Amino acid sequence: MRLPQSAYRDNPHTISLTEPPGLKPRVIDTLREFEEKFSINILLFDAKTAQAYQNTTVGSKEFKIHLLEMIAIACHNIAVLIYKEIKGSNIPTERIWYQPPPIISSLPPRLDGRPDEPETFPPRLVLPTDFYHPFYQAMEQYPEGVADVVGYRAELRIFGGVVVFDRGESGDECKEALIHPAKRRMIYQLHDHQIDEFVKFESVKRDGDVNHSLNLDSVRADTAVRDDEILGSPLPFQNERYHRRVDERDAFNQHIFRNRYERKWATRAPLTYRRMGADEPELEDVMERYRTTGKFE
Repeated sequence: MRLPQSAYRDNPHTISLTEPPGLKPRVIDTLREFEEKFSINILLFDAKTAQAYQNTTVGSKEFKIHLLEMIAIACHNIAVLIYKEIKGSNIPTERIWYQPPPIISSLPPRLDGRPDEPETFPPRLVLPTDFYHPFYQAMEQYPEGVADVVGYRAELRIFGGVVVFDRGESGDECKEALIHPAKRRMIYQLHDHQIDEFVKFESVKRDGDVNHSLNLDSVRADTAVRDDEILGSPLPFQNERYHRRVDERDAFNQHIFRNRYERKWATRAPLTYRRMGADEPELEDVMERYRTTGKFE
């Protein structure tokens, strides 16, 4: 599925984003066939996860968080199934070698007139797909291998990040729901009203019996027409102000994950730490106040 807005542009090594945008006819046919034969019964859920959802009281906070967990897993698994359907027997099982192109220096010309030598880089092992979440690349330890990598990328596109949870001291609880976005250091917790709006939206879709399938004929370079947009979907989730955030390197230590195998434990702290407005929206408020008043307070 080669869509420029879906592929991770920082690592273009297996597909060409310079080709005409849109889905290839073969992929469209595969997706339509998948949609026609799709049944909820083909989705597999961990027995402990399903039982925890069934044990909740409808309408309670626990029910809503567990419902979000079930839907996130379903979306992930559907992406896995579609990827496997498209790839067939050609699913890669190992990383591939990628040779980065040389870079020509942009510095001023040499004083002696000699031309700049292009800077070259050694080949490196990369994922065999361009559809991935930058923090979820451990294909060797995933049950479905690279297909799970694509599943995490689908979550990023749908929810705004991978949906994880505060598992508590036992490691099995579902105390709070959090989102792990891409290109940011902080995992942010969802407000109760965000989860409420999500559950309400899903209930409206179900009660209204609306057809929410993707119109494959409408797929273009940067947009895909979905009736979710017309109905005012709360997705993807946004990092809102004044709520709990956790550095992604501390997440496992604070029991924040969905499955323990999803990421590798951080072995060392980063050399630098940058605070970004996307990580902490309150910083954006401070900078805007400084731009308008010249003061931080």
